[in-house]
Amino acid sequence: VAILLTVLFLIIFVVSLFGNSLVIHTVRSTESMWVTVNILVVNLSVSDLIFILLHLPRNIAHLYYAERWLPGTHGRSLCKLNHFVVGLTFCSSLFSILALSIDRFLAVVRPIQHKTLGSNWLKKAVPVIWIISLALPIRTATDADTACVKNITVCVSAEVDYAFMAVVWCLYLVQLIAMAVLYSIVVYKLWNRRILTGSGAVTRQTVTNQRTARRVTAMLITVVLAFAICWLPMVTLMTMKATGLGAHMSIRHVNNIFMISHGALHPVIYFVFNENFRKKFRQLTH
Repeated sequence: VAILLTVLFLIIFVVSLFGNSLVIHTVRSTESMWVTVNILVVNLSVSDLIFILLHLPRNIAHLYYAERWLPGTHGRSLCKLNHFVVGLTFCSSLFSILALSIDRFLAVVRPIQHKTLGSNWLKKAVPVIWIISLALPIRTATDADTACVKNITVCVSAEVDYAFMAVVWCLYLVQLIAMAVLYSIVVYKLWNRRILTGSGAVTRQTVTNQRTARRVTAMLITVVLAFAICWLPMVTLMTMKATGLGAHMSIRHVNNIFMISHGALHPVIYFVFNENFRKKFRQLTH
């Protein structure tokens, strides 16, 4: 089982590393793609890369050493870093996806306001996303430490932080509900919009724009669903721990698979829905 999971983790690692690097390179090298939605997509890819590079090695080590952790100062530092990275990437992904939802809402429901704002709001939003994402996990990382249990060094949280649990659930549920409301309005507007010319005919450009808007919206809704599904096991496990319920090792493995799959799914979603990403991929592979 450990070998099979290791192979699976490595496949996910390659897909996530290559895919997210390709997303960043594609947007950076294609000037026509320097729009708010793609800049936020890049922000999400950066978060995915941080997670896969810093957290995956621990997942693989967990398969062979279970809860065993490195002793000494290095072990304590890595324990704190592990908790910090999970919190950082959870928050940055969530806030980036929320920003994408707001941007899509403005683009479809308030197009004039969206055009007026341009990228100005994004220049403030991206730094705010990272500042909040860096700040929120500090407490849980500070509380994390190594301890000796049955002559084995393990990485644990000093105590269950119920306030932090409440924050996590609020972030997860409230923002998912907010995004569901935003996209419901967006979908309603897109599928009921009829933009006509003076003669009452729908222009070819109008049809193209509507199809593009619908495709982008479908892509972002898929991103939201991927986030909700992939991070649900982690939030559930944290809740089980807070309430004193244990979790079987197989459940923890499922949680790890879901969490690291999140970063690998994003490039696949972009590839399916976005022609520019497909073109760039074909250029690099031929």
